[in-house]
Formats: sequence, structure tokens, C-alpha cells
Amino acid sequence: MLDLYLHLASILGVCVVILWGISLISGKVSFVDGFWGGGFVLLGWASFYWQLGLQEDPAPHILVSFIQLPLHAQLTLGGVTLWGTRLGSQLLIRFFSEGEDNRYKALLAGIKLPKPLFTLVFVFFMQAFFMA
Repeated sequence: MLDLYLHLASILGVCVVILWGISLISGKVSFVDGFWGGGFVLLGWASFYWQLGLQEDPAPHILVSFIQLPLHAQLTLGGVTLWGTRLGSQLLIRFFSEGEDNRYKALLAGIKLPKPLFTLVFVFFMQAFFMA
């Protein structure tokens, strides 16, 4: 079980660092909210993938393996996929149509630490922590 948790945490860590790099280039951080839903989808499928033990060559087996899951597992993974995709899409659409969220603007206005360090620790890693 610890192996699975470390696997998922490493996936989250890589994604968060990539997103943080994008935020450094763009100067905006609130797009990370879109990763909230999508990140749960990613973690759900990565967990399923890990549990199958198909890390080397999952492509021919993953759909067949999903169909062979018990109904409650299919509904759980399917529900997380639908919910996370809808939530992530909605938050990204809001970000692209309205721009930077005012909550993030207020949060970043009063910081004492350098902005890149603050956003990495208190925005991106914090979201990853609560997702894990």
C-alpha cells in the first residue's frame, strides 16, 4: 500500500512542478484549480493501473481489465472520471474567460516570501497535499 501511495505522490509531485513552471512563465496561478478535478481523475486511473500490475505494457489490457472490474469499482472510477473531468473543465473555462481569480490576487498581494517560493509551497504543493 505504501508503494501505491508513493507512486501516486510522485505523479502528483511531477505534475505540480510542471504546473508551477507554467505559472512562473505565465505569471498566473489560479489555473491550478483546474488541476483539482483533473488530478483526481489522473490519480484514480493511475491507482487502477498500478493495482493491475501492468506498469510495463498496459495498452492492450487496460480496457479489458476495466470491464472485468466489479460493478462498484467501475462505478467509482467512472464517477470520479466524470466528476473530475467536469470540474476541471469548468474551472479551466472560468480561468480562461475571467482571468486570474481574485482570491489568488489577494493571497499573493500580502506575501513576505519570494513569489515563486510562496506559490510552489503554499499554492501548488498545498493542492497536491490535499489531493493525496
